[in-house]
Amino acid sequence: MPWLIFNIDGKDECIDLSDGRPVEIGRSSSCAIVLPENLGGSRHHCVVSCSAGLITLRDLNSTNGTYVNQVRIKVPVVLCSGDEIYAGGILIRCAAELPDELRARFSKQEENLPFELGTMLGSFCLKKLLRTARETLLVLGYSGETGEEAVIRIGCSPVPEEMSRIFKAICARFADAPDGLLPILEFGVQNGFCWYASPYCEAPDLEKRLALGRRLYFSDAIRIARLAAEALERGCDRYGTFHGGLEPRLFLFDIRDRLRIADFGFFAWKSVALNGGKPAAGPEYMSPEQVKGDAASWKSDQYSLGIILFRMLTGVLPFQASEKNQLYDMQVTQQLPDPSSVNPEVMVGKSLFRIMKKMTAKDPGKRYSSWSELVSDFSREEESGGSGTGNFTATVPHQ
Repeated sequence: MPWLIFNIDGKDECIDLSDGRPVEIGRSSSCAIVLPENLGGSRHHCVVSCSAGLITLRDLNSTNGTYVNQVRIKVPVVLCSGDEIYAGGILIRCAAELPDELRARFSKQEENLPFELGTMLGSFCLKKLLRTARETLLVLGYSGETGEEAVIRIGCSPVPEEMSRIFKAICARFADAPDGLLPILEFGVQNGFCWYASPYCEAPDLEKRLALGRRLYFSDAIRIARLAAEALERGCDRYGTFHGGLEPRLFLFDIRDRLRIADFGFFAWKSVALNGGKPAAGPEYMSPEQVKGDAASWKSDQYSLGIILFRMLTGVLPFQASEKNQLYDMQVTQQLPDPSSVNPEVMVGKSLFRIMKKMTAKDPGKRYSSWSELVSDFSREEESGGSGTGNFTATVPHQ
């Protein structure tokens, strides 16, 4: 099984090439391997492909070139195990097998799977563990009938029969999701473990795009926030409910970079069935009313989206603490800081800062009264490019 192995900020990472998908390397947040800023990489630097047993590397007209074993390539080249790619300040090694340390890491993760790889859940065969999330295991699977790939989300623990019945009812209700929300292809319960299959979104999710303190271009951040608000409004209008657990890892993107938000409608069930009755939401994005145990609503999603937008623009979270209880207290008591105070390289115009402060007001009654009102404000920011008040400036990643 061929792999690409690389190290960014001291952590070894790897990408499996066996599924045949091209692996693009560059500074763009949509790339599978995102290069650091200011180390000579291009936004779309090079791409690695694996087909018919051959691994090929192609430079994408990068400014500073792509090197294999210290030789700059002019045309696509075939890679062998042990070859070293140098692109944008990062060394990437092609390997036939994983080193023991990385293999052990994958094996340890797979021990948490309640089913062996190769098991059929409905019409889908489990192929590869993708990652372990807070209450869910994400596994790549494929349809035994059509070969279609999907992500299978499996609850981290078995649930009682009553919770299983509720889960099935939720899946049936939200299967045909409106645009912007992730649809459900198939669902079921096996040995007490609830699971559902959804389309596989090939591009990196928002958490990966923001990893290691990266921030997005202003236009990308506002576009994603607007699309999310529109999708959440459609979900609220159709189903009369809200998400409740928004965080960047649930912002998925397909190969055309279209946004799909996962797990809409599952908040209450996950909180009770998989999280011991506590809100199934990340503490970094949890609204004050959720922290205090008050009733959550679509305005809780608005708060979470405001925190996500702040991180997209600055690369850092507005509230940070080493202990969860400290973070919860900050969500309840502290006002959103000026973006430039947490990242001096970024300045956000007064109009956009007002939007974010309104979204993250501690009192839900002081937030936007409708999604459409918020979408309109986002649209105005997009049209002005953030400069509508003449006071927006930001240092953005070099082209």
